[in-house]
Amino acid sequence: MKNIVKGVCLFAMACIFSNVVNAQENDKRTEVLKLQPQRAKISSANFSNVEVIDTRRDPDHLGYIQKGGFNRKETLVLTQPLKDEIASVVTKLLDGANKKDGTLLINIRHFNVSELTGYMTEKGTFEWNAGFYIKQGSDYRFLFSIDSTVTVKAGGLDVTTRLLDTVPEVLAGYINQAATFDLSKAGTRPYTADDIQHIDELEKKEIPVYNVDIPKKGLYLTYDDFKNNRPSREDIIVYHKKGFSRPFVYEMKENDKKGKEIPSKSYYVVCDGEKMYIGRPRTLYALTKTNGDFYFTGIGKDEADMGTMILAGALGGLAGGIAGSHDTAIFEFKIDHLTGKFIPVKKIKD
Repeated sequence: MKNIVKGVCLFAMACIFSNVVNAQENDKRTEVLKLQPQRAKISSANFSNVEVIDTRRDPDHLGYIQKGGFNRKETLVLTQPLKDEIASVVTKLLDGANKKDGTLLINIRHFNVSELTGYMTEKGTFEWNAGFYIKQGSDYRFLFSIDSTVTVKAGGLDVTTRLLDTVPEVLAGYINQAATFDLSKAGTRPYTADDIQHIDELEKKEIPVYNVDIPKKGLYLTYDDFKNNRPSREDIIVYHKKGFSRPFVYEMKENDKKGKEIPSKSYYVVCDGEKMYIGRPRTLYALTKTNGDFYFTGIGKDEADMGTMILAGALGGLAGGIAGSHDTAIFEFKIDHLTGKFIPVKKIKD
């Protein structure tokens, strides 16, 4: 009997070890992402050359897909840097087109492909944020920007093929938009290549809240109010209770007395004149300004299968991810200065 029990234990341990090794091997699996569209064509273009710069926070990250019956995660890779790949895509699309002299510049600001498997359904998402410019002389003029999220669903079916086929066609659609853009509607402000390389800093100079040490005291219902340093309401009392790390926010009644408590889920930011807090369902997170950006630390969900993270709670699309049933952890988040979305910067603690 002892030998039987010992044999069962050894077998179980061998299975566990095998699963760990297989998981580690799976983490190393990659899939080459192909961005050249098969169906798109460009017949005419107001440029003949292209320049691409990549200003993403993580230029090596492209995303993940799921393969096989067990939805094995595979990291997406390219045979060359993304900026070179997109430049190659544009060049091939222009082959045979009626072209005018000119140079298109594309600034890649975000690029992510991801998959999520739910109950009897699979969802694939492609997120792309980029700015398009036309070169005139030694300067560049703004054409348009895109912040696109395309979702592909497949109930009970493998969504991977559809997703990987959709990505290049979406890219081609925006390239064609640039090719046919009415240049008389291009922006009049001149940009240098260095300006575009550091476009975040230029944009923040035009956002009021990024140009003050602390915003005005008050309650900010939306990011639009916060970025303009324009409190939605100032008749509030921010009360710090002993033993609590977060304050409590109340309506201000006559004679400066406390009225009803204002739930934290109902506003974006609150400022007591010295400190700021991000409002989330059932809690507040201290918000700080460091090196020209706003940061906070909060509980999030680690979307390991997609390489993204989202804040725990009813955030919807605020963090650029898709909610799933993964373990929560502590993350540092940064506010996107253009949209007010919460960008995961790093995991602090599991």
